[in-house]
Amino acid sequence: MKTYFLLLSASAILFSCSGSENGEEAEKSVLMQRIDSLEKKMFNRQNLNFDRTPAFETVKLYMEFAERFPDDSLQCAEYLFRCADLQSALGEHKNAISSLNKITLRNYKKYPECIFLQGYYYQEYLKDTVNAKIFYSRLIAEFPEHPFARDAKQLLSWMGKSDEEILQMFRGKENTEAKKK
Repeated sequence: MKTYFLLLSASAILFSCSGSENGEEAEKSVLMQRIDSLEKKMFNRQNLNFDRTPAFETVKLYMEFAERFPDDSLQCAEYLFRCADLQSALGEHKNAISSLNKITLRNYKKYPECIFLQGYYYQEYLKDTVNAKIFYSRLIAEFPEHPFARDAKQLLSWMGKSDEEILQMFRGKENTEAKKK
């Protein structure tokens, strides 16, 4: 009798765990389908208009996915990246930086871009060159061969310079290159 009870208890636990996993996968699938549907509604292909209402809803769903399924690190990273892009398009640059900052998966293919964009958003939209320099320097240090590192170096060299000074730098570079020919 004890053996029967133990087997019955063990099978009940196994079924409830697998049911829970299947339920979680089903919830994840439904959420991903809702995200996909809203992503398609954000842009009107005929007149190329951006609809802010589904964009805001999509941002909420991206964040919900990242909170509910943090173990799906690659999908979370992708959704957080898309979320930051949408937040920036919606003018929510601080939130975009926050979303990018949540991406900690170093092997995510867009990780260097995440670092670069944080610096860019700080510089371009928040006019915070101190934090921009931190992110650009971090990108250069961690991914020196990445194309965005080259861009970050360029942006760092322009910081604190007026448009006229930057223009003079270009003219000087053009003159130097013309003399080499």
